[in-house]
Amino acid sequence: MSASKTTIPSGTTLLEVPVFDLSVLEKNDPVSRKKLVEEIDKACSDWGFFQIINHGVPHTLINEMENEMENFFMRTPLNEKEQVKRSADNPRGWFNDELTKQTLDFKEGFDVGFEGKFHIDGENRWPAEADAGRFKTTIQTYIKEVNSLALKVLGLIVEGIGRSPKDLDQEFIENTSFLRLNYYPECTDYKVVDENWSTNEPDIAKDGILGINKHTDAGAVTVLYQRHEDPSSLQVYSRRHRKFIRVIPRPNSFTINIGDMMQVWSNDRYRSPIHRVLANNQLRRFSAPYFLNPSYGSVIINQSKLPTRASKDSVYKPFTWGEFRRRRFEGDFGDCGTEIQISDWKINHSHL
Repeated sequence: MSASKTTIPSGTTLLEVPVFDLSVLEKNDPVSRKKLVEEIDKACSDWGFFQIINHGVPHTLINEMENEMENFFMRTPLNEKEQVKRSADNPRGWFNDELTKQTLDFKEGFDVGFEGKFHIDGENRWPAEADAGRFKTTIQTYIKEVNSLALKVLGLIVEGIGRSPKDLDQEFIENTSFLRLNYYPECTDYKVVDENWSTNEPDIAKDGILGINKHTDAGAVTVLYQRHEDPSSLQVYSRRHRKFIRVIPRPNSFTINIGDMMQVWSNDRYRSPIHRVLANNQLRRFSAPYFLNPSYGSVIINQSKLPTRASKDSVYKPFTWGEFRRRRFEGDFGDCGTEIQISDWKINHSHL
């Protein structure tokens, strides 16, 4: 498998992403676990994201997933991709026309989850090429492994809001989570947005294009795999620095960020981080975020047990994940007006 060299422009502001070694959990040492939980709590409070190493997902499986992802995007003819293109009534499958903040992303994607038919997320579509069997088997195995990792990370995060590690597992009985395979080709047809571009959405004709416009993730936790050797194009907005900063992935790591549902569960102790992806006019990039999402019927409310005023006074109105997911996808799939945001459920905006 070919790989591109990581390129970091001179003068780039680099984010010192907290990195946590999950192998300490194998010791079954309460003191080590408590320290890890405290460090993750701080990372979630300060940034909303961190990286993990020694996570337990086999490197051989990750490599197989990478190969299958690259083969699908680079070798599958366009007419075969279009046969598994996602639609308004089935969000699973291939796409090249997603909107973020009503702005077209410069990428291709492929969404796939657990088998079964979900009334909002539809059902998996699999490519029909000769190697589809290997693609399907590899991706299904990878989803099971990364889902287990996501739930483990979720347990560590919820300990930071005063809950036991398994307290929120009941919110995931119906697993609506999914994996997204992303391919960002070399952007030769458009001007690309400079990495120091402001927080505004760019005008493609005047300002250039992004790989993905700024956004927050809708679900609970995102487990992102990005190849260390590809362009480091992910940027996260730092409230402290008041600017977007590149996130450089560690080798053999996953990047974790919390989503909108965790923001509500923590009652704003944690904030779902705003992030975006730069386009690149010379190099291509692949990534694979796994979105850990609750059951459709899960009522999203404050779950914090910390002895603070905020934990007593919920700052969000209750809503279901199914309602939020449906309305968010409507904005991703088509230009349906203003994209739904978690702030739409705020009770008192003065808490911001």
